[in-house]
Amino acid sequence: MADDLAVLVRVLDTSGALILSLTEANGYRLVGGGLTEGVRSHRRQTGESVDVKGRTLISAVLDVQSGQLAVRVVGTTHAELRTRLAAVRSAFEQRAFVLEVTIEGGVESWLCEAADSAIGQGGTYDEVYAMNLMQPITFIFPRQPL
Repeated sequence: MADDLAVLVRVLDTSGALILSLTEANGYRLVGGGLTEGVRSHRRQTGESVDVKGRTLISAVLDVQSGQLAVRVVGTTHAELRTRLAAVRSAFEQRAFVLEVTIEGGVESWLCEAADSAIGQGGTYDEVYAMNLMQPITFIFPRQPL
C-alpha cells in the first residue's frame, strides 16, 4: 500500500496537536495491508409487534468501528528501535487520539480510543527482525469518523 501510493499517517491529540508522524524518515513504515478499512456496522433502533412479521427499522447510525494499523518500526541502533517502539505505543495507547490518514491528498480522520497492540508475530518479539534493527507492531483500536 505505502509503496504504491503517497500515504501519510499522523497521530494527533484531541485538540489537534501532532503527537507522532508515521513516516519512513521517522523510522515507521506501513506493512502488509497497512491500515485496514475495518467493518462498518450500524447501531439500529427497531420496533417489533406481535401484529407485524419481523421488525421495523426506526433509525440507524454508524456505530464505532474497529480499525487496524500494522507498522514496521526501524532504528539505526537497538536503543533507537526501542525508543521508537515506545513512542509509537505511547501515541496509540492514549485514552483518546485522532488518527489522520492522507492518501494521495485525500484526508480521512477518526476519533480513536486506546489501542490494543501486538509486537512481532502475535505478540512475540521477532529475533530476525530485531537483528536487522526493525520490529513490526500491529494496533487494533475502536474508531469513529470525524
